[in-house]
Amino acid sequence: MDDISSIEWWRPREFAHTVPSRSETVAPATHGRFAFGALLAFTFVLFMAPQGRFPELQPLRLAMVAGVCAIAGHLFDRLQRPVAWRTPIEFWLAGALLAWATITAPFSIWPASSFGLIQDLFVKSILVFWLLGRVVNTVDRAMRLAWTLTLFSLPIAASGIANYRAGAVAEGGRIVGYDSAIASNPNDLALTLAIILPLTIAVFLSSRAVLARLVSGAAALLNAAAIIVTFSRGGFVALAVIGALSVFWLVRRQAFGVLALVGMLLIAGPVLLPSGYMARLQTIANVDSDTTNSAQDRMRDMRTAVQLITERPLLGAGIGQDALALNEARGVTWRQVHDVYLEYGVDLGLGGMVLFVVLLVSSVWTARRAERRARAIGDSRLAALSRGVTIALTAFAIAAVFYPVAYHYYFYYLAGLAVALGAISGSRKP
Repeated sequence: MDDISSIEWWRPREFAHTVPSRSETVAPATHGRFAFGALLAFTFVLFMAPQGRFPELQPLRLAMVAGVCAIAGHLFDRLQRPVAWRTPIEFWLAGALLAWATITAPFSIWPASSFGLIQDLFVKSILVFWLLGRVVNTVDRAMRLAWTLTLFSLPIAASGIANYRAGAVAEGGRIVGYDSAIASNPNDLALTLAIILPLTIAVFLSSRAVLARLVSGAAALLNAAAIIVTFSRGGFVALAVIGALSVFWLVRRQAFGVLALVGMLLIAGPVLLPSGYMARLQTIANVDSDTTNSAQDRMRDMRTAVQLITERPLLGAGIGQDALALNEARGVTWRQVHDVYLEYGVDLGLGGMVLFVVLLVSSVWTARRAERRARAIGDSRLAALSRGVTIALTAFAIAAVFYPVAYHYYFYYLAGLAVALGAISGSRKP
């Protein structure tokens, strides 16, 4: 049975005997089950990367197989059960962004490279975004996905902490990442855990069973600790935003017991922080204090990126060409601009940057609106998940100033969840 709330330990008590509304029963438990299962399989491959542990799996291209199965399953299901469904504005915006990247690719510095990035990464991110918005069509599926991400975060976080304790460091003296495409270095590992953390908090607050709270609470603490030991400045910014917004959330919910635990952790924080962590954070405000010169280099690259945008405001350098454009402007270093917004601006011009910003803002607004609707109908699980996605998107929006991940899955996964929750809340009536 596809309804995850049928498992008693998973189900919050206040929903244990709730009769679903008519809008929930329109789509039966088997509706789209294959596509959703394939989406979970894709998520497993994306985050856990089993092919990294078992190289013999690499020729199977598990992520592609799971993604194709999810798309085919969803399209087949739509043909069997036609449903009138309004296309969300976020889908139009993402489609326009992809179209603009494709239109401008022939005029890029290296057209073949631009088309390659579109095919190898950007199209996949957009497809995952679309799948999430369509296939995650019930509260139970959204909760199951949040639980799935929470459980997947455990080995990622544990590996980061284990590497730190064992002194397993890469070039630059920071820990090695988790062996996956989205967490292979400490910065990406921190961002991966940061986008999951608010969903884990939502799972914790939505659960009533002791085991569920213990698992989700431990995952939240482990994720926060792993983000810290990465020494990622962007990861710290995301963690700080998540912490501040989550405290406000807890106050609103009057979760004073959890607030007391958070307060104790904050008091003990200076003692628990790894050596040199505060000095690392000081380079955010005082760029010149960074002895590794990485902060200074990134600041110079950001200034150069702004100049490049003013020189090519319409077409940009072409998707994925920011490193080449920076090489031409300030010398060969093969560094990308570590800022999502400037990355879009350099690559796709002002039009592409504006499209992305509007998509980001619209996704946050959709998640926030889903929370308000959920509160109006008294669905605390939907409200908690919507607030978690809102916090995750907000944290990403601020941390994006430190990351060169414009076309990767991080944002598009969260945006897809926002669209899904918006559609779910829109189908529910008080």
